[in-house]
Amino acid sequence: ESLREVAEAGQRETDEAGARRDEAQRALDGIDAELKHNREARTLCQAEQPDCVHICLPHYSFILAAAQKMPRKNFQPFAAETKRLAKNYLDTVKADTTHFCRMFDYRNAGGDWGNSRDAIERAITYLTSREPTVTTKTEGKNR
Repeated sequence: ESLREVAEAGQRETDEAGARRDEAQRALDGIDAELKHNREARTLCQAEQPDCVHICLPHYSFILAAAQKMPRKNFQPFAAETKRLAKNYLDTVKADTTHFCRMFDYRNAGGDWGNSRDAIERAITYLTSREPTVTTKTEGKNR
């Protein structure tokens, strides 16, 4: 690649990152407005099932950093609720991953897997905010 192509690619990536930051800031501004004016929005995330609403770890840190611009009286409950969502899902994924690993013990042969069958994929998604993809060297081969 020429230096010009590399520079243009770098500029596109920078522009895209800036657009994502702007979009995230607009979303946070919308959340802030909803929290100020809508009592239902304040309790929306307090679902009965802890894993039905969650925030992945990278987005959790991004949201808290961006939310620093909120007024203090709105930021503290927002940060507490966001932390609760992230921690509850972390606890769920941790328990499911532990159960998944225990199911490979000979003493648990024939046991109930529960929600642990996809625990590793959910843990990867929670920690990285990316859906894992499975690729093997044998794809496309008849075995």
